[in-house]
Formats: sequence, C-alpha cells, structure tokens
Amino acid sequence: YETKPGVGAGRLFGWLVSYHVPEGRAYEIRESKFFITAKALKPNDFIVNDRSVSTPHAMVSVTRNGGFMIQDLMSDRGLFIRRRGQETYQKEEGAVRCGNGDWIRIGDVEYLLTVVA
Repeated sequence: YETKPGVGAGRLFGWLVSYHVPEGRAYEIRESKFFITAKALKPNDFIVNDRSVSTPHAMVSVTRNGGFMIQDLMSDRGLFIRRRGQETYQKEEGAVRCGNGDWIRIGDVEYLLTVVA
C-alpha cells in the first residue's frame, strides 16, 4: 500500500496498522482532514492501492476534541467497523467515531486503529 495520511503539522494522533503483510505496516495519523482513496485528490490523502477502494472512498477528520471520525462517501464496497472486543463488522453509512482497538474495513482492506495514550 502507498499512503500519506494526515500529512502536515498536526499533532500525532496514532496509527492505522495493516496486517496485509505478515510483519504488519503502520501508517501515522495526525490531526487533520483527509480522504481515504484509491487515487490522490489532495496532497495529504491516504492512498490505498486496492481494487475494492473507491475514489474517494471515505472522509476522515482527526481532532483533539472530536477524535477519529470517518464517513463513507457512497463508495462501491462500503465502510465497516469492528469495535474492540467484538467479532463482527458493522456496515456504517453516516459519520462514526472510532477509538483505540477498533478495526476499520475499507472495501476489502482492514486497519487496526491504535491511538496515542
């Protein structure tokens, strides 16, 4: 995957961790707004190189007070959240807040949200 999520001077919020490769890969998330997308729309977009991801797929807003908010943008394959401690994903249509230990599935691609304490 290629990514540049939340690039900028914003405060470090945490990481999106992918286990698509056995050793895992972490992508830094900073306070900002950005798209999760297959093709870049803005310089700080989170680019996911996978056929199941739309352009744009979801909008993310990360703020100190609001936390990590994500919303599907009428993508072809949807946005799904698996809450920490849960075993199944739930399809999400509106804006949803995610926290430490939640799993986010964009199309067929999964990320674990890890938040700085």
